[in-house]
Amino acid sequence: MARKRGKSVLVRMTEEEFEKIEKKSYKSKLSKQDYILKSSLDKEILVIEGIQDLVIQLSKVGTNINQIARKVNTGEIDDCSFQLDGIGKELSEVWQLLKHTMSKANRI
Repeated sequence: MARKRGKSVLVRMTEEEFEKIEKKSYKSKLSKQDYILKSSLDKEILVIEGIQDLVIQLSKVGTNINQIARKVNTGEIDDCSFQLDGIGKELSEVWQLLKHTMSKANRI
């Protein structure tokens, strides 16, 4: 027995977005309606407040690692262990920020 669908939703999209949905629904062998319903209802959406702070911190750590690598490769420094200790502390801070941020994540 087919279920009754009495509600409709109008969604505006670009031509490119429409084509992507068409291609994906074709690949999945579902109608566009069934593909969109499955995509939107069967997927968990995770909203993470403050994730930008984490991205900024990780970018800073990456920059520091690149600077150390450049200095080691050019022979400017021989022993980078003192700098790696600082990076270890930064990574620890990022890890704590990640744990805190994930604890605030909202599942929709």
